[in-house]
Amino acid sequence: MVNREQTVSERGGGRTSADQQRTAPGSGRPRPSGGSARRRTSRRATADPVARHRAAVENTLRWADQAAGRGDFRAALAWLAWLDLIGEELPDGYGTKRADWRSAQGREAA
Repeated sequence: MVNREQTVSERGGGRTSADQQRTAPGSGRPRPSGGSARRRTSRRATADPVARHRAAVENTLRWADQAAGRGDFRAALAWLAWLDLIGEELPDGYGTKRADWRSAQGREAA
């Protein structure tokens, strides 16, 4: 049993081998929860790639709509440009929205 009067240095720096095992190597900081240095894989990362792609496209369209709703037509058009870049065909109605957003962006610039 360690005498409570001893200093930290007398007790070996205050760190036990168990403490050292719970810290990330070389950092002295605690490892991520779970005590493992390995990166955990989320359920999303292991999901079907087609489903992940579809979700990414849906999110991109939602962000475009949100940007346009704030009046940020430049950002809305940029979101659609990302879909063009990956060769994704825009869903029905987004061709019209793109034209409207371009028109609104032109009016703001004038």
